[in-house]
Amino acid sequence: MKHLIAVTMAALALATLPALSAQAQEQPTFNTKVVSPQAVELLTMLKEGGYVIYFRHGSTPDYREPKVEDFADCPKQRNLNSIGRYQAFLIGEGFRNLGIPVGEVFSSPYCRCVDTARLAFGKYVILDELRDGNYVLLWIAADGSVRINATYSKTMTQYLNDTAGGLKAELKTNSASKIEGRVYSPAPLKTMGGATYTVDVTFSADVIPAQTGTALPAGGGDPGKALLTFLAAITKKDWTGIKAGLSPKTLPRYDHSYDTPAENLASAVDILSARLTVAKAKVTGGLLVSPAVAVIEMEGERFGTTWLSLVRMVKTGTVWQFEDSAPVGMIR
Repeated sequence: MKHLIAVTMAALALATLPALSAQAQEQPTFNTKVVSPQAVELLTMLKEGGYVIYFRHGSTPDYREPKVEDFADCPKQRNLNSIGRYQAFLIGEGFRNLGIPVGEVFSSPYCRCVDTARLAFGKYVILDELRDGNYVLLWIAADGSVRINATYSKTMTQYLNDTAGGLKAELKTNSASKIEGRVYSPAPLKTMGGATYTVDVTFSADVIPAQTGTALPAGGGDPGKALLTFLAAITKKDWTGIKAGLSPKTLPRYDHSYDTPAENLASAVDILSARLTVAKAKVTGGLLVSPAVAVIEMEGERFGTTWLSLVRMVKTGTVWQFEDSAPVGMIR
């Protein structure tokens, strides 16, 4: 029998992200190397079970949170935004689609962590010990600009910085198949509290190849029209229309026999509105990957900013239906 995986939802990054170390509380130093394993080998290992996988909670609004006195009082905490709820849903969807077994799901008591666990896996056990954790998150643009978000649990200090603040990025490889390089600070940096620290992180990761297919017209053809009809059903909170727009593979994730139709509708609208930019949606094109599969390029507004998303539509009989989506990024 396979061992099930214990998934811990805390304020931590994926286990493959670099950890934060410190020579002293006042002067922690980043000095780690991250090399991603081959995807096929990693998936095979995960399917065998027996691992503990750590995730950071989903996206939240960007503001400093006051000290939490009561972890059950969610309105006074920094909670998941619509993007964070969408990210949490994708985590669970990824585990289900890839056939990765999941055992116990543990969460820190922060509401944003509990909500991430609930939306991803539908179950969780709160562990107070998970309130603390180290993580480093990096964002590197094609022009070499970089941002960092990290936490050192011993002092619960958060480190936020970017190129303008003194960080530098060196890309050793930036090809269609691989990216690797180094992010570092030539001189000591300062936290908002005045403590100094340095950064030195090397990384290497494979790049997923671009999808190929036959180009669709600006409106996305029939798949694009079906997508806009589906988005209209979400906006109108039309449960019949939403169910008609979901593929047979996707429908069971939203239509639960143990919930009432009203509960299924509320949950579907919440999740789909988070994962799809419904406001001011516009189909700009896409690819016909096969006679029954299309990838649609869609622009829409979120938090006053235009976002680009890729939406997978599949043909069931003569009808095009929604199956999956992924955000590409902001359009400036």
